[in-house]
Amino acid sequence: AGDYIDEVRDLLLQAIAHYYVSLFTINAFPNTAQQREFVLEAWKHTCAAQENRVPWALSERMINVVCISFTSKFDLDAGTKSHFAENKFISTAIGIAFFSNPKSSVGFQYPSRFNPMPQPTIAFILTVIHAHIREWSTGQCVQEHFKETANSSFYAGFKEDLVNYGKGNETAWLNIRRRLFERAFRAAGGSSSHLAVAQVSTTTMAAATAELAQRTGLTDSEDEGGEG
Repeated sequence: AGDYIDEVRDLLLQAIAHYYVSLFTINAFPNTAQQREFVLEAWKHTCAAQENRVPWALSERMINVVCISFTSKFDLDAGTKSHFAENKFISTAIGIAFFSNPKSSVGFQYPSRFNPMPQPTIAFILTVIHAHIREWSTGQCVQEHFKETANSSFYAGFKEDLVNYGKGNETAWLNIRRRLFERAFRAAGGSSSHLAVAQVSTTTMAAATAELAQRTGLTDSEDEGGEG
């Protein structure tokens, strides 16, 4: 994105971040059609978030800039086995991958996309861990790039396993995934204030709506409201 003017480059960087969130939370290895779908959605989201209307249309070249393959490398220490996908090691890995920096990590930029923790996200983490284990399969570390050809089948298998696992008790599994988010979010400094949505009560809103229906909005006295 470096050869675009500053305004377009900034938009593309925001779109790339949103695109990565889709990879992490929906499908880490999308086919060409889904990649394009992710890019279009990312651009739409980015443009909608701007204060002023974006005058630039998304070109094929810009799509190719956003729609890039990614490599992921996380330094993870070995853990012990316990409940499937509930091990503290999994939670730690999620924190490293998505919540390491409150100012820039995607888990803080897009918290609603990670709460409850999506099953594809957990599958992605398990796939990364599996890739690390494979690097040590010979007894010595042989580093390799995290590529679709080497990891997509394991990722698909983990996703299927997680879906089947969750069917055993869907309510409990949903709560477990919520706790995975909360644990990683709060461990990195997140608080409920980051997630709160300010809304008035239903009663207050109903009263205000009824009062608005009786107004014209054309006189100063209406704007002053009642005292006390």
